[in-house]
Amino acid sequence: MSDFGLLWIQLNIDKIWNDYDLHEKHHGNCGKFFKILNFVYMKNILITWWSWFIWSYLTRKLIKDNHVFCVTRRTSDLYRLQDILDNKNLETVYSDDVNDIEKLFKGTHIDYIIHLATTYKKAHEIWDIDAMINTNISLWTYLCQFAIKYWVKYFINTWTFFEYEHRQNVDNIINENTNELPYNLYASTKLSFHNILKYYTSNFDFKAITLRLFSPYWPNDNIKLIPLLIKNIINNWDEELKLSWWEQRLSFTYVDDICNAYIKSIEKIADLKNNYEVFNIWSDKTYSLKEIYKMLCDISWKIWNVKFGAFPYAKNEIVYSQCDYKRAQILLWWWPKTSIKDWLLLTYNSYLNDFWKNQSEMSLWS
Repeated sequence: MSDFGLLWIQLNIDKIWNDYDLHEKHHGNCGKFFKILNFVYMKNILITWWSWFIWSYLTRKLIKDNHVFCVTRRTSDLYRLQDILDNKNLETVYSDDVNDIEKLFKGTHIDYIIHLATTYKKAHEIWDIDAMINTNISLWTYLCQFAIKYWVKYFINTWTFFEYEHRQNVDNIINENTNELPYNLYASTKLSFHNILKYYTSNFDFKAITLRLFSPYWPNDNIKLIPLLIKNIINNWDEELKLSWWEQRLSFTYVDDICNAYIKSIEKIADLKNNYEVFNIWSDKTYSLKEIYKMLCDISWKIWNVKFGAFPYAKNEIVYSQCDYKRAQILLWWWPKTSIKDWLLLTYNSYLNDFWKNQSEMSLWS
């Protein structure tokens, strides 16, 4: 090795020592070596996010061993990350256009892109179309183009199960080869980018994974049905909670299992034989709303006022959906580990703790 090469290594090791303040009196020589080695192999991961809850969970896991660049809008509320915004492994990049994003690629070598940003409308209006196309197609395409331009090799994409054709019967077990029939315009934009991603992975030294998420749930996801049911129990709401028919059966996936799927994708993507793979991420068991209601009654020791069938299903409502995740199990070594009863209990306890905390704060001011 040349003298210049040795000097470069020495200068960078000196910088690492200074950055991490690894003193022998705290760590010893062995501790210093392994902490430096860990820093050298830390990955630079770019995550795009607008407002999704999964992003905050995933970011917390990734910053333990990686340097994470969070690309988000200037108008985005980062309250879910307030306690870690000062973490040395997290950088927030506020972006209002693609030029801001390209500046990041120019100044930093990115190892992985995890794309979570999306504009979702279950039923869109005319004024929603531009935002959905700009975010769900154009932005993603720019990210692929930047990846090619700046030698980023790995891209992890996010979809939902809305892109699949759903036959409303118990034989509708969905695998990655199931026919595609978009549920709404949002799903159509996702499928459009699917073909764009195929183009980039077929023509460049570029690998991608698409994770198709099925009915994700987590504590404090306040807009979803299950948190609504739980808040109804805890707050002792007397008003009857009106729901659609109880026969609807879906598979649900807890946030920790979802985050582990992204981590497994980072670990395995380089070794995958094909440049582009799609994986279903969810449980293979289905549950009806009535079954979930009964489990929550058992957890809370309460029976509460719910009326099933109070209104009809929405147009194209998915009444039955069951997943086959064997491909993820074989190629990513991923499978769901959290049972529905476990995460219902976790979610219930989270809301219960928030309830008693609020009650305590109110008593202090009364």
